[in-house]
Amino acid sequence: MADTPVPSRATRALHLLVHAFHMPAFILISGCFSRSFTARPHQIRRLVTGVAVPCVVFEPPPR
Repeated sequence: MADTPVPSRATRALHLLVHAFHMPAFILISGCFSRSFTARPHQIRRLVTGVAVPCVVFEPPPR
């Protein structure tokens, strides 16, 4: 078996950050570019309560 290098703390933190937020960020960004999104206060509130809060609540914990 080949020895695999042990990643540094910074590398592991960057990997975790990228993988924890890339899909939720993609969902939020694609929603902002949808044709009916005009960034009105009620739309922002609905976006936060309907997408961001569930993403935070149901995001699996880091390994």
